[in-house]
Amino acid sequence: MDYQKVIRAAQAAGKNPAELRLFKDLAPVSLPDHLFFYYHAFNELCSCRANHRSPDGQGMIPWSSINDYAIRYNLTGAAFEVFRKYIEAMDLAYCRYYDKKMQDQIDKMNKDAKKNAQIRH
Repeated sequence: MDYQKVIRAAQAAGKNPAELRLFKDLAPVSLPDHLFFYYHAFNELCSCRANHRSPDGQGMIPWSSINDYAIRYNLTGAAFEVFRKYIEAMDLAYCRYYDKKMQDQIDKMNKDAKKNAQIRH
């Protein structure tokens, strides 16, 4: 399985977290049909994140949520392991994107504050 396509799909979805759950509208056209289940599951599982950020950045989707979702859809054995790997790959890509976006915003705020401080002096 091509995990890179799934990661690219997660990065594309992560560009606007408010729209992340609209997977049909955001899913890349090139995403093969058999990957839409994983992509849709990822979008649904994003609602299971903790409501707060961890010290290291965006909270990951809890393993227990991944497991509960898999149970609901009767994914066991090797099917569960593939499902888990897809979700974790997309989650990692999303969290990295989100953390970079937040850091970029912090850097811009610091730069603007420094610029404003220089203007006042």
